[in-house]
Formats: sequence, structure tokens, C-alpha cells
Amino acid sequence: MKIRVFLLLLLIACAATGCFNLTEEYFFNADKSGRYVVTFDLSRMINMSAKSRQSFEKQRDSLIAVGAPLVIDSSFSLLARDPDSIRQLIKNPALFEKSKGRMLLDFNKKQMLVQTIFEFKDLAELRLIQKEWQAYQHLKDSLKVGESTPKETSSDLPASDDFQGMASEKLPELSFDGRNFSMLYQFSPGGESEYSDIMNDDSSFGRNLLKSFKYNLVFHFPQEIKTVKGEGFTTLDKTVSFKSDFFEMMKFKDSGLNLEVKLKK
Repeated sequence: MKIRVFLLLLLIACAATGCFNLTEEYFFNADKSGRYVVTFDLSRMINMSAKSRQSFEKQRDSLIAVGAPLVIDSSFSLLARDPDSIRQLIKNPALFEKSKGRMLLDFNKKQMLVQTIFEFKDLAELRLIQKEWQAYQHLKDSLKVGESTPKETSSDLPASDDFQGMASEKLPELSFDGRNFSMLYQFSPGGESEYSDIMNDDSSFGRNLLKSFKYNLVFHFPQEIKTVKGEGFTTLDKTVSFKSDFFEMMKFKDSGLNLEVKLKK
């Protein structure tokens, strides 16, 4: 399920409190390799409805009854859950061998996270991975068009493979030479017409909905930071971050979100 589908399905249920926070993180090493992590924090979904609370509490009680840990932290192959008929359509499956998915459930803290983690040797490889992954997700979506019966689940809590898309359909333009970093990000989530309708809605419903979905963008660098140019970004030691929401991020669809960072020698 892509972000656009998820938004439409939960449009009504999430109006009051919002259902997820989305974080994009880039971890850079000194040799310009790194890790790109997309995290969906779904913790608020636990209390979204009586059914979701009961489902979560039932799972917790079952773990307590058998003496199992109340923290479930599991990783999985990004492709393992898809049938061979779909996996074989990937052009470069080797790109995803180092990458994985992760799901964290903490029944004490009522925390639920789903992550997609991509390892890359440089930004050129990361962009190729992102493009291949987007194409693969679009392909899976297109093959589901003819499905008439929804997948049955034992819980209304989301499955981890429902959250494996990118934050934006338009990939950011990134550059990093080991000391100088730059980014131009024209944030453009999937389902552009649906988002445009919400942005142009005269009522406050749609806008409040988009404002309830929090968005974080974080860059972790291998050295301390010398200078930063970029409106709205904050710096702490080796990290540059930006906090917003989907409503504000939609304003960067045309102008772009710009960032320039210079690291200390």
C-alpha cells in the first residue's frame, strides 16, 4: 500500500489526532557510503479506535500469559513476502540484498514502528535503489488492480509490508563529496490530485488532517558541521534536522526544500 492509498483509507478515522509520524534519515560514513531509513511511527494508531486498542491489548496479554518478551523487534527481507512471479520482475534484485525491513512493537511503551532500510555505497547507488524500489512498488500496485477481495487479517493493526514506499514520488537531488553536502527536495507524495483537493479545500478538515501527519528529515554526518544554509533546519553536533508536517511540506512541491552543509576538516 502506498502513502496515497493509506491516506485515503484513514481519512476519516485519523482526522482528530493523526495516525502516523514519518521520518526520513540519511546516515553518511566518511567514505560516502551510508544508510537510508524510512520510519513510520504508527504508535498513535494503537489508540485510534476501540478495536485497535483491544487488538493491541489482546496481543500483549497473550505474550504475558506465555512469559514472552513485551518487545518484538524483527527484521525481514524486503522481497521475501512477495511471490516469485512478482519478484522475478525486478531488474536489479542484487540492489536490495543489503537492505531490509524492520518492525518494532513495544507493548509497554505502546510503540509501533515500521522501517525500510537501504544500504548504499554512494549517493549514485542510493538513487538507483530508490528508483528501482519505486518502480517495483508501482508494479505491485498495478498488479493488485484486479483484486476484488480484500486481504483478511486477524487484527486491524497494520501489516509491516503496508509501509514500504518512499516519502515522496519525486526523489531529492543529493550531492556529497565527503565534506560538502547539498539537497534540493521537491516534496511530492503519491496521489497528487487527492492532495491538491485537500490543499484547496475551503474547510479546515483536510488541512488539519495533513497537519496532523508529522514529518521529519534528518541527516547524520561523519564529522562535525561547520556551516548550514537552509531555512528551518537545526544543527546539533554531526546532525542536521528538519521538522514539519504534510501540509507544510506540500508547499515545497514547486519551490523545493534547499539545504547546504559544509563539514569541518
